Amino acid sequence: KVGDQELTVDRFVARELIKCLKQDDRLNLDDLPPTPSLNDVVVWYARRHHSNDDLYPQIFQIFDANRTVFSPPEALRQLAAIEPLKLFVTTAIDPLLARALRDVRGAEPTVLSYADAKNDIEAGGPRSAAGTVYHMLGLASPIPNEVVISDEDLLEFVSKMQTAPPKKLLDQLSSNYLLFLGGNLPDWLARLFLRSVRGVRLSYKRKQYEILA
Repeated sequence: KVGDQELTVDRFVARELIKCLKQDDRLNLDDLPPTPSLNDVVVWYARRHHSNDDLYPQIFQIFDANRTVFSPPEALRQLAAIEPLKLFVTTAIDPLLARALRDVRGAEPTVLSYADAKNDIEAGGPRSAAGTVYHMLGLASPIPNEVVISDEDLLEFVSKMQTAPPKKLLDQLSSNYLLFLGGNLPDWLARLFLRSVRGVRLSYKRKQYEILA
């Protein structure tokens, strides 16, 4: 929430990033759509600079400078209050879910981010009382290619997960009931993610099942 206006984190970061880039003579604001997404801004920048590596530290600084703006919404607090839930896998690159768990459960959750196969959960599943948050698409970082800020990054992450998957995480997901909430993944990606989690063809019958909401 910014003043009287409510924005998604993606739209807010996109707006703040445009402010940072306004003085760039190579960029023309008229080339952007009326309400640009973060991907729109990254593509807009990369077309003129032939790279988006400079944007990762700027986006990280936007998150860091707006800690007070990013307060967890009520929906995440309600989710954090369901104490039997221990493992949260998120496609968001912001820290809101971890902050909701910290606020509601009174302890710091374990926070992991996919960058390569080494960033995996502990064997046997989460043990932290506050739970574990796993950022499947990375967490805001100043290091290029460690977080998804564009559709191209998304494609690279999905490709990398096929060759270097977080095996312990997938083992936990494949052997437990799953609840998908608020997913805005493209249909093809949701199916690919579900297929990776299950480890078998989607049509195969098994004891565990998924609820996609």
